[in-house]
Amino acid sequence: MWQIEGMYSPRVAYQEGRRIGRSIENLRIPDDELKALVIAHLRPTIKLRKSHEDEVSATATAAATLITMFAVGATALWIILVLWPDAPVVGQLPAIMLPLSAIATAVLWMLSIGLIVNATRRSSRAQEARDLAYEVILDEGFRGAHEVVAARRERAGLSVHRISRSSTTDRPLPSFDRQVSPQAAEELAAQWMRSLGAADARATSYIGDGGIDVESAKFIAQVKHHATPVAATAIRELAGVASIDPSQRRALFFSTSGYQPSAVEFADRTLVALFHMITETGDLRARNDIARQLLEHGLD
Repeated sequence: MWQIEGMYSPRVAYQEGRRIGRSIENLRIPDDELKALVIAHLRPTIKLRKSHEDEVSATATAAATLITMFAVGATALWIILVLWPDAPVVGQLPAIMLPLSAIATAVLWMLSIGLIVNATRRSSRAQEARDLAYEVILDEGFRGAHEVVAARRERAGLSVHRISRSSTTDRPLPSFDRQVSPQAAEELAAQWMRSLGAADARATSYIGDGGIDVESAKFIAQVKHHATPVAATAIRELAGVASIDPSQRRALFFSTSGYQPSAVEFADRTLVALFHMITETGDLRARNDIARQLLEHGLD
C-alpha cells in the first residue's frame, strides 16, 4: 500500500475539500463540476512515497535487466563459437564449450523472460496501488467539499437534489413564474421524477382514482398546485390508492405550496414521500424523511 506523504493524506484532503466548499460562490454547481474543481486543485499537490509494491517492482526490474545482460553475453559467446571455430582464442577452448554455451544461452533467456514477465506484473501492481492512493485522496477531498456545499445549500433553502446515476435527463430548469398551470405542475413533477431516476415517469390523464397525476413502473404521484398548503385529506387519498395498487408502487406527493403539519404527520405514518416544488428557483425540497432519502439516493 502506498503511504501518503505529509499534508496530502486523505484526512487533510478532506479538510482542504471543505475549504474549497466554503469558497464556492455558485451553490447550484453540479456535483461533477465540483468534483472536477476539487481534483484540479488537489491532484498537482499530491506526493507519494515509494510503496512496498514499488520497491519490489524495482528489484524485479533490476534482476530482469541483469539476467538479460548475461543472456545477451552468453548469446554473443555462442555466436562466436559457431561462426569462428578456427579463431585462435576459440581454438584453445575445450570442445564442450559449444554445447555448454548453447545450454547456458537457452537457460538464461528462459530465466530472463520469466523475470521480465514478473517485473511487468509487479510494475502493474505498483501502479494500481498508486492509482488507488490518488483515488482515495481525491474522493476524500470531494467528500469534504460536497458536505460543505450541501450544508450551505440547505441553509440557503436550496434543493440538495443530485441527479441519479441512472437518470437520462437533467433536473428541471427554473420557470421564474408563480403562475404555472396545474398541467404544467404535473409535467414538472414528472420531470423531477425522471431526473431522480424514474426514467419512465409520465403525466397521466387519469381522473379520480385518488388523483394519480404522474406514474412510473415503481411510483405513483399526486400533484397539487394550490395557493394554500396541502392538507392531510389529500395525503390520505393518495395513501389509500397506493395501498390497493396492484403493482404496489410507492406513493409520492408534489406540491407547489407546501404542507400542513397534519399532512406531514399523516404522510410519515403512511410512508408517503412529500416534495415541495419551488417553481421560481427550480428547486425540489423534501418535506419528510422519506422524501429526503429519495432525494439523496434517487428513484432507482
